[in-house]
Amino acid sequence: MRSRVRILLVEDSPSDAALLKETLTEEVGHFEFTHVETLDRSDEQTRQAGFEVALLDLTLPDSSGRDTFLRARAEAPLCRLS
Repeated sequence: MRSRVRILLVEDSPSDAALLKETLTEEVGHFEFTHVETLDRSDEQTRQAGFEVALLDLTLPDSSGRDTFLRARAEAPLCRLS
């Protein structure tokens, strides 16, 4: 049995987050999602739990563009960022 891949989804749109979760779960089925809507909340989550993957919206209420990526990378250097 495959272990579940832990994904941190950083997306401020609840409908976009739901669509992404639904699509990945239907297609692959072995993901465990934690959804947060801001980069500040992402920082909290990465300190509390390990994630293999982080999916980032690059236009968040508290960060945008390259700054979002760089800040996420600093908080979770071993996590794959997409």
